[in-house]
Amino acid sequence: MSRIIWTRSSVDWQSDKELFANSSTEVVNVPCIATESISFAQTFKNYSFAIVTSRNTIKYADPKLITLLSECPKVYTHGEKTWEDLKKHNINAIRFDVRTAKELCEHIIAQVGCDEEGMGLYPAALDPAFDSAEYLKSKGVKCQHIAVYKTIYEDAVASSALITLKDSDTVCFASPSSVKGFIGNFPTSPEEFPNLKHVALGPTTKTMVAKYFAHVIACPENTMESLAKTALELHSDS
Repeated sequence: MSRIIWTRSSVDWQSDKELFANSSTEVVNVPCIATESISFAQTFKNYSFAIVTSRNTIKYADPKLITLLSECPKVYTHGEKTWEDLKKHNINAIRFDVRTAKELCEHIIAQVGCDEEGMGLYPAALDPAFDSAEYLKSKGVKCQHIAVYKTIYEDAVASSALITLKDSDTVCFASPSSVKGFIGNFPTSPEEFPNLKHVALGPTTKTMVAKYFAHVIACPENTMESLAKTALELHSDS
């Protein structure tokens, strides 16, 4: 029986597995990455906006950062789930209905302009897939990156995992870092698994997957629900 491979961390899998609760398909978690928080000791003045592009930013934010965001004049985000997470902390963010961080930045540039006296704050991963702060600065908008958490590429694959991969037909990737972790654990060529399909969450992740594999499909929405649903649909068509 073929399987679906889910590459998110083992911590994320504890909630992610509920996405497959009503399916008889076997889904195996092969965690190739893990995340951990970074202590927050910085102080900022004269900031006029913040940009939050990941749920992990809120998940790993310490109370001082939450306070900083709650006091920020404007907080910009995209993605309904991230917006909801901010709202749980009484942070009323402005949400733009776009799929990528770059598109969000374009909206912010249009909102704040290049003559803003204050600066923007970008709390995110230590090594974000798309550095919104650097992009904004390249367009004349002052913005500072704050490292909130970091990704660790784990050697978390059991000795039988390669056999699991051979018995699978679909691999799910939720971030570019999960792709890097997967390649690190499975340094194989696409020819070895010609029937293996790859599902990516969002355009940035799809671009990363496409560097290594030809058969890549992006789920229609930037949600875990959409990633799981797309994988199940592909699996049923196999």
